Amino acid sequence: MNDLIAALNRIADELRINRSPDELLARALKLEASGDISGAEQIYKSIVQNWGSIKYLFQYGIFLLKLNRYKDALEMFFAGVKIQELPEFYTNIAYAMSRLHKYEDAIYYYRKAIVLRPNHHVTYSDLSLELLRAGQFEEGWKLFEYRNMFDTGFSDRYVKGRLPLWNGEDITGKRIYVSKEQGFGDAIQFIRYLPKLLEKAAHITWLCEPALLTLFKHSFDSRNVTFVDNAETIPDCDYWVYQMSLPRLVDAVEAPYLTPPYTPHIQLPEGIKIGLAWKGNPKHANDVNRSMQLSQFNRFPIDVTYVSLQKLNDNPFEVSRSSLNIIEPLTTKGDFDETANIITQLDLVITVDSAVAHLTGALGIPCWVILPYVGSDWRWGQYGTNTTHLYNNMKLFWKTGIKSDFINEIISDQIKIFISSRSESFSS
Repeated sequence: MNDLIAALNRIADELRINRSPDELLARALKLEASGDISGAEQIYKSIVQNWGSIKYLFQYGIFLLKLNRYKDALEMFFAGVKIQELPEFYTNIAYAMSRLHKYEDAIYYYRKAIVLRPNHHVTYSDLSLELLRAGQFEEGWKLFEYRNMFDTGFSDRYVKGRLPLWNGEDITGKRIYVSKEQGFGDAIQFIRYLPKLLEKAAHITWLCEPALLTLFKHSFDSRNVTFVDNAETIPDCDYWVYQMSLPRLVDAVEAPYLTPPYTPHIQLPEGIKIGLAWKGNPKHANDVNRSMQLSQFNRFPIDVTYVSLQKLNDNPFEVSRSSLNIIEPLTTKGDFDETANIITQLDLVITVDSAVAHLTGALGIPCWVILPYVGSDWRWGQYGTNTTHLYNNMKLFWKTGIKSDFINEIISDQIKIFISSRSESFSS
């Protein structure tokens, strides 16, 4: 307490000095960078109270967004647009609205920003995600193309200028190159467009990560499809396209659409088996909200076998210290064909939003996905929906708050019901 009082007194002394608002803003940014959030906010408040121009309202609003204080941030941004309507205010209002699960409002304010700045690719891209979340797919997929216009896409440095980009032209008798982009889960989700694309093209070369190569080859065994994992070697093709552009151009097949090669050396115990994946890639922008700790599953029933599907884990002792009966069959090989083979032997998979969710859905195995309260991915739809159009046999569970552990109890009860129903089907 004494340290806080001393810090506030120092800030008060600084404010009494005849400083310009820009000097104070620089001081606030410095305190923020050093981790002194309280000190920075005191200065932000003083600047806004004494000068209150759109510049300082905007900076304070951005500061509040970083703290996930979306309602407070909205207050600053709305105060700013009362002074002058600027697109930067509306895009941040839209972002905050989306984080507060007010999706229609987010769409409305992104559109207002576009009216003020019609050629801003980032805003079009952000709007596309909200449209896709809302199920407005026709416009959403069209605007989704802006995602690679404001930044260099993955394949641009390899393919752009060497092959023409496919935009829906007739490709009868043509060869097309499909490039990967973004993560493993995206690759697994969008490979479902390959069969329909093959109905249009004579041959497809599909670029994927090495860890997916065996699984994709086995699932789509055709002499008219070639899977490659080297982006630097571009085959002789007539067109190229990003995998995530395909929904605008061709239809998808329904799940299941992946089939792993059978590896008999991976055998799991008899009885009910439930797969668990509680962490995603730590480099993901929203990983702090989507990933969990295994200890957060400590209320799960203990009378079944749990199977770890976790590949990335910064805590190697989580499993050994868990009260659950967990086995770890994954080898150091770590390719997705091995994981897929294990999943096909399970009764249920419970996972956070990660590649495991997409893999399980694409295999047609029952899957429960735990989604974050803040910053959920657009593809799962709007907060609170419990099903998805992406995969059959999938149920969505949403955290009820940033720090809520309520999801543990909810899923625990659902597992008991699931075990009971499976036990009855075994006995009959």
